[in-house]
Amino acid sequence: MSNATGISVGDVVRLKSGGPAMTVESVISGDVVTCIWFSEERKFNTFFVTSTLTTATAEAVDDKDKRTMP
Repeated sequence: MSNATGISVGDVVRLKSGGPAMTVESVISGDVVTCIWFSEERKFNTFFVTSTLTTATAEAVDDKDKRTMP
């Protein structure tokens, strides 16, 4: 399932303002998704409005995460 922005379950996204790579866990409504990510071996998940997210390519995820691991 995807929404109007084309973001689908399983997509890897980031906040437009930056931050860790996150996986879209579910599409709640047309413009709200839940995302999951890990930091320091802890699992996090929360809701995001899709207009605050951008999709991340695999190469960008690998490169950025290696440089900015919290």
